[in-house]
Amino acid sequence: MQAQNQNIINRLRQVQATGRIVLDLPPDARDVSQLPDMSLENGDRFIVPRVPLTVNVDGAVYNQNSFLYNPQRRVGGYIRLAGGANRDSDKSRSYVIRADGSVLSKQYSSSLRGNGFDSIRLYPGDTVVVPLNLTKGQTLRTVVDIAQIVGSFGIAIAAANLVF
Repeated sequence: MQAQNQNIINRLRQVQATGRIVLDLPPDARDVSQLPDMSLENGDRFIVPRVPLTVNVDGAVYNQNSFLYNPQRRVGGYIRLAGGANRDSDKSRSYVIRADGSVLSKQYSSSLRGNGFDSIRLYPGDTVVVPLNLTKGQTLRTVVDIAQIVGSFGIAIAAANLVF
């Protein structure tokens, strides 16, 4: 057991971290001086990708797609371009994945002016996600499960009465 644990520890020590760091930069940043101070380690790479021309809409919409970026269009406008949220969607849990990797969720976004999530400004490379509603139909499934259990008890009682 100890040898197995040691093997796991050794493999974990050899794993190289992958991924990216979210830099809190304004979307229109164009100058190196706007980068935050950070130290790079041996083997780190600093990549600045090209600015995309699209905004993606994924999830439970009628037409998952990439749409040309329009600075006047907001979250709600892009969802409408995708045909809107379909009947299997959970609109209350929609979110935006910014091109920098940060996330804005409808659930935790609020506005004092009442504009809300649909009026959030998007930037090139952002992705709007409307997730599936995984709890839809759960009540009916629960009723069916209970009915099956009660039915099974009824069959068991009837079988017990036949035996005795």
